[in-house]
Amino acid sequence: MNVLGIFSVEQFFSVAKPLRTATEIPFGISAILANLEQAGFVTDLIVLTPISPFHEMLRESIRVFQPRMVCLTAVSTQYQLILGVARILRQINPSLFIIIGGHYASLNSTEVINESCIDAVCIGEGDHAIVELARRIEANRTPSGIPGLWIKHNDGSIEKNPLDRFITNLDSLPWINRRLWSQWIYDSNDMPSVLVGRGCPYQCTYCSNHAMAGLTKGKYVRFRSVDNLISEVDQIVKDSPDVRIIYLEVETIGAFPDYCIELAEKLIIFNGKREKPLQFGANISPTRRLFSDKKRAENILSLFAKAGFVFLNIGLESGSERIRK
Repeated sequence: MNVLGIFSVEQFFSVAKPLRTATEIPFGISAILANLEQAGFVTDLIVLTPISPFHEMLRESIRVFQPRMVCLTAVSTQYQLILGVARILRQINPSLFIIIGGHYASLNSTEVINESCIDAVCIGEGDHAIVELARRIEANRTPSGIPGLWIKHNDGSIEKNPLDRFITNLDSLPWINRRLWSQWIYDSNDMPSVLVGRGCPYQCTYCSNHAMAGLTKGKYVRFRSVDNLISEVDQIVKDSPDVRIIYLEVETIGAFPDYCIELAEKLIIFNGKREKPLQFGANISPTRRLFSDKKRAENILSLFAKAGFVFLNIGLESGSERIRK
């Protein structure tokens, strides 16, 4: 069975190549499509901008690719655009099963499921739910009882299934398919990103993370094993030898100081075997926990430098002008 994924961006490089660099590949919809591929389904992808020729692109994809299910995702600023896409899809092919996930749908599920063009809403992590849903659709079975999904039935009733716990072992999930995104990126070799973990340890009121963390049970802040992460880094540079720098994507890499030390030490070994060592960048939050032990903090930063880290992003995010200054 064929499954189509659709992603939209507000700030874009061009209509034909909306993403300027490989760093901009989103991990949410990418993980959904990767899980479907691992389960044996055929996937394709469309990346839209506010000025893309929606009707033409969607009609052509449905004609050529012939998907039975379409996976949508949206943050709040992109929801109206994606809702419009769902309405167009429904007009083009009323038999399509249209499911939407992402932060907006997860936190506004009642509003979203009541849209006539939406068949199901995925709440929280959909890695397992999307595969089970696709299997039911492929077998022409009415989808029901799938944890994490709100499903609209033919009679208009809405089945609200409880959520699964957060996935603990991120190593069990497949790596994203970067080739699926390459046609939508201006420079696929420019700083591809690798997901380090999921979840944020902080409770910032201006962010949705605290609400997402409260959706279900289980550990919200989780990191992949260092070995699994480095294996993906190695595969990236084997597939794309021109890559020189990789971004390690996570809310803050300093959430687990011991992890930082292990990661840096193993990256030093990894780079030591390369003719041209890789460079790295990441997000970090200079918290008291991380820097309370000055000796440990200096050791981490020193190891990062030796491992090839050339920058660490620090987000100056606060409602207080005094704190920002």
